[in-house]
Amino acid sequence: MNDFLLIVLIFFGFLQIILFFKLWGMCNDVRELKKTFVKEPNSNEISNLDEWLKGGEAKTKNYDENITIGAEVSATVDKNGVHAGDVMKVVKTGKGFVICAVDGKPVGKFSTNEVFLIK
Repeated sequence: MNDFLLIVLIFFGFLQIILFFKLWGMCNDVRELKKTFVKEPNSNEISNLDEWLKGGEAKTKNYDENITIGAEVSATVDKNGVHAGDVMKVVKTGKGFVICAVDGKPVGKFSTNEVFLIK
């Protein structure tokens, strides 16, 4: 009986070691997933994404392309009752600014440095 118990314990110990390395590998993939889903190549790109996700102020790289009406954007700052990371829809654009709405209700004017494209 003791030999059987020892074999079972070794087997489960081996499975836990495999599980540890599987979880470690999945944690390393999170950075790639974050790069894939958070930014788009032709949008305002947050250059300090790790600090912003931890609550720091976002710094963006601006591109010459305008954000179009109907585009979904997210705020990088808390402003007009909108929190950083909230999803909004662009209802009007201008030179260096966008006016955004949440659920069809306008929430305010944001500079293009204060938002980044989601879709």
